[in-house]
Amino acid sequence: MEPTLKPGDIVLVHYRPGVEPEHVQGRVCACLVDGQPTLKRVSVEWRGGNRVVILRGDNPRIPPMLIDDDCELSIQGIVVRLVSREL
Repeated sequence: MEPTLKPGDIVLVHYRPGVEPEHVQGRVCACLVDGQPTLKRVSVEWRGGNRVVILRGDNPRIPPMLIDDDCELSIQGIVVRLVSREL
């Protein structure tokens, strides 16, 4: 999530397991993708009648993750605050 979040940053996450991606458009969320944790900005698009969830980091060099019906996605919570950063 650089440049927004850097290694060593501490964030507060509002625990919201099972929240639908449509309800957190544009927010940074703590997600599980196929059981692997990640912090990403969430958006949803409809392509050919199918819902595609797009998980993006803030670093433009890292391609977004496209989550379709073949992947298991679980949003665990919404990042609400950056608490501290090591200096």
